Amino acid sequence: MKSLMTTSVIATVLAAGFLLSSCTPWQKAEQKKWVDEMEDAFPEDTFKYAGHPSSFYGKNYNVITVHSKKYKTDDIEVTEKDGKLVSNYLAFKYDDELREEWERLFYGHFPCSDYEVSAYSQMHRTNLWYPVNDIGADKFIDKYMVYDCFLFLYYDDESEIPSEEEMKEYILDFVDDEPHAYSITFFYCDSKYDSDDVISNYYVEYHLHMTDEDTIKRLDVKYHGDSSKNHDLI
Repeated sequence: MKSLMTTSVIATVLAAGFLLSSCTPWQKAEQKKWVDEMEDAFPEDTFKYAGHPSSFYGKNYNVITVHSKKYKTDDIEVTEKDGKLVSNYLAFKYDDELREEWERLFYGHFPCSDYEVSAYSQMHRTNLWYPVNDIGADKFIDKYMVYDCFLFLYYDDESEIPSEEEMKEYILDFVDDEPHAYSITFFYCDSKYDSDDVISNYYVEYHLHMTDEDTIKRLDVKYHGDSSKNHDLI
């Protein structure tokens, strides 16, 4: 009997949760107006209501997804925060400019045969919301860019890889020249490998983590295949 009562209580709670989280007719009508507001803000694109995003907990009925004809994706999300419409759309709109900014930041700071910036896209980061208006790439980068990435540094000759002290100096000079709150993992690897193979074949890895543009929380070095040599540089 106790088991049946427990099951009944759980079912009731789940049903109540579903009713609270499901989209009411009024809410659905209001949310469809958000699509019109997106088209007013970004007339160069066309949007179509596509439903609600899913998570481990089920559908999020406070957020809608819309299809962008320009970027050919259903991953545009729209919601309201503090009474204002917000979206992740600007991360799609300014993705090329974000990539160019990463290239600009790193250019000339780390001697190597070649380099590649990876995992810097803000398009698929969750819970990053931006205004629903075209604020311009410069303002978007200045206010909303997330300084978190992998940097693959390629060498034609292993003997050219900088020492720990040299690398520490390069990183500190970089932070001084381009102050931001970074979280960057640097991988040094042979030029014969591409980014898909770096994690299995890199020589050495450095990780920089900052809480703000003036505070380095961690700077450490890790050696591939020899954890006994891993240590903090700061």
